[in-house]
Amino acid sequence: IIEGVDGHRFQKSGLLKRENITEHAKALSVEYDVRGPGITAPAQLLSGGNIQKLILARVFDKKPLLILANQPTRGLDMGAAADVARRLIEARSRGAGIVLISEDLDEILRLADRILVIHDGEFAETHTRDRAELGLLMAGQAA
Repeated sequence: IIEGVDGHRFQKSGLLKRENITEHAKALSVEYDVRGPGITAPAQLLSGGNIQKLILARVFDKKPLLILANQPTRGLDMGAAADVARRLIEARSRGAGIVLISEDLDEILRLADRILVIHDGEFAETHTRDRAELGLLMAGQAA
């Protein structure tokens, strides 16, 4: 877990401040509810959901200007999924661009400002938020 922490913020005179990195990694683990054998353990020892939370912690911690979120809540429990949605909305509010790729229509309707449907490699931009019309587009049928 600790290896994913961006060390640049924890340098002084070109030297890494290991104690600060450790404290930051611990704080991220608590904030994102990453559960595992400890912050020095390799990420592959974590469960799938905890690996996903770890990846999200690393991404959101860097406050990127662009986020490509591919199925960001798949495999997460409802609480963790709600936390991811909240963090995506916060990132959008601070000006980050977010491309959300999802098969979950509820998630799309909850998070997306604009919706672009892709079916069999073809794009269909839609201005509707009607579930039935979107479902037809997702199935490759004209709405």
